[in-house]
Amino acid sequence: MTPRLWLAAASIALLAAGGCAGTPQTTERYTLPSPASGAAVGMGASEDTATMADYSVVIDRLTVAGYLDEPGIVLQPDAIRLRQASNHQWAEALGRQLARGLRQRLAAELPDTRILVGGGSPDALRLQVNVEQFQGHYTGVGIASGYWQLRGAEGELLLERDFSASTPLAEDGYPALVRALGASWDKVAADFATQIRRLRARGTGD
Repeated sequence: MTPRLWLAAASIALLAAGGCAGTPQTTERYTLPSPASGAAVGMGASEDTATMADYSVVIDRLTVAGYLDEPGIVLQPDAIRLRQASNHQWAEALGRQLARGLRQRLAAELPDTRILVGGGSPDALRLQVNVEQFQGHYTGVGIASGYWQLRGAEGELLLERDFSASTPLAEDGYPALVRALGASWDKVAADFATQIRRLRARGTGD
């Protein structure tokens, strides 16, 4: 284990242990970072681009595991335990943040595509995502994993894949963990976009 990764793992352990005992703490609230490619998001999400889009993808459903559907940021200090932070919480329900963040990221990755959360035209592809992990991991990373399905306009299953992405913490603390989780979500969205492009190249899901 490299020194940086060891320090990140130690940071996860310290965060899970609750930091310094006896020190009063105020509640901090966090939002998922914007995509790393902010300029591209602006182009991908613009009204003009959406109007001229060749394709449409609807994020039809995004669900999170029950233990993630709570305000506290989740830490995994070892192979079998999970802990929710009391004083470090998501500013908004995690599922809503992930769905919105996924829309932004896919818009950046697929500028020829109109990305929507719910609704959409009858001929749109429909993406369903199940998030099973989105937490700080004892190996010193922020991990995002689960599985997803892409369905056609008639509800037919076009793609079904597991996903898993992780990013090492750059430094100690919850802000670094949230940034690492955001970077992992960037990787997940990039993989989704790659799979959708491959599907189109095969002439399926037009």
